[in-house]
Amino acid sequence: MARAPTPVEAEDPLLAESRLLARALFELREQQNGHASLATLDEYAVRFKQGVLRDEATLTRIEALIATKKRTEALALLESLDLTATPRGDELRVLLGELLLEAGRRDSARRQFETALGGRLVVEAEERAMYGLASSLEEKAAFERYLLRFPRGRFAEAARAHLEED
Repeated sequence: MARAPTPVEAEDPLLAESRLLARALFELREQQNGHASLATLDEYAVRFKQGVLRDEATLTRIEALIATKKRTEALALLESLDLTATPRGDELRVLLGELLLEAGRRDSARRQFETALGGRLVVEAEERAMYGLASSLEEKAAFERYLLRFPRGRFAEAARAHLEED
């Protein structure tokens, strides 16, 4: 007598979605392979168009685009987001400001840095925002404010060089 086939249990959709996103994060952060991460995120976008984790996938895509030096694409994607809707909004504003500054859009960058500095930032993001604001303003006083807050900061040497130019 033939046995009935054992039913195969379908994987829970949320579990499948989270596994795929976890793979993209692993490829990006552990393997430092932004291209593989982007390929996995492309698969994610096809399989989970309305996924529960799509916001996290979008942020991972931005990180992967930056890792693969596709900063213009990262800027476009970041500009399309509502940064008030995410707990990391102020931190993402700093990144947006940096990308806008690189693109030569100083006024837009300045607004992002000012908004971010008015919010809640961890010290590392605050430092980036203060230096970005000084760079977008190109004012001596702004570089001096940065140096008062971060005299040995990551951008201290560059800030001092700006002050010496005047």
